[in-house]
Amino acid sequence: MTSAINDYPTRVTPANRVVLHTSEPSSGAARYVKELVAGLAANDMKVTLFCPPGFIYLNEVRSCGATVALSSHRRTGRGGLAARVAGNIRFLIGTASRQLRERSAGISFTFSFRSISR
Repeated sequence: MTSAINDYPTRVTPANRVVLHTSEPSSGAARYVKELVAGLAANDMKVTLFCPPGFIYLNEVRSCGATVALSSHRRTGRGGLAARVAGNIRFLIGTASRQLRERSAGISFTFSFRSISR
C-alpha cells in the first residue's frame, strides 16, 4: 500500500526570482507580507517586493536582502466622481507599467487582504 504523500515530489525547484505585490501600506496584511519576504529571503530566494511608497516595513524588507520596487502613489481625498476616476486611472497606468517592468524576469505572486465589515 502506498501513501498519497509519496505520490508527490519531495523537492520543489525554486524560482530564480519571486516578485511579491501588495497594495497594503500598513495594517496586519503589511506585516504578513514583510514576514513572507523575510522567510523567502532567509531561504536564499531572490525577492522583490512591489509595494506602495508608504509601506511601513520598507527598512526591514531591505535589511533582509530583498529588493523593493515602488508602485504608484494613490491619493485618497475628497473630490467629485470625475476627479476620483481620473486619479484611479493614473494610479492604474502608473502601477501597471512599473509592475510589467519588474515582473519581466520573475514569477509574480499577489498577496491580497480583504477586511470584512459587519
